[in-house]
Amino acid sequence: MHDDLGQQLTALKMNIFSLELRTGTDAEARTQLRDMQRLIDATVASMRRNAVDLRPVMLDDLGLVPAIDWLANDFTNRYGIDVERRIDARHTISSRDGATAMFRIVQEALTNVARHAQASRVDLALFWKRTGASCGLPTTVSARTNVRMPSASPSV
Repeated sequence: MHDDLGQQLTALKMNIFSLELRTGTDAEARTQLRDMQRLIDATVASMRRNAVDLRPVMLDDLGLVPAIDWLANDFTNRYGIDVERRIDARHTISSRDGATAMFRIVQEALTNVARHAQASRVDLALFWKRTGASCGLPTTVSARTNVRMPSASPSV
């Protein structure tokens, strides 16, 4: 998806450049075209960030726990909110979909904290138990007040 959109945005940018060459001395038109190029650049950067946010490559390369560590560090860098982590790394999630689901649950919880909690610190605790073919993850995220996230059970 992002490759196709990236190619389309690049084509738009090339068309804008072509129009810019034809505008001659029309300063207002040239300014509008440059603004359009900046908007395209910002859209491409946003698209890349979104693609990484949905499923970072490090989930495949390093695993769930390092990916969550990266997410927590990125959250702290973006919002200035410290994330205290307690992650039970004794068990791993063997399925790609399960790891993605766990990552997205933590990501959404942190996003909600940033948007709604006015927090100065987040306590993130991840523990799971294997029961058959599923994995439960009671997640607690606290930010000034205690917010209890629902348990999630993606398949392993």
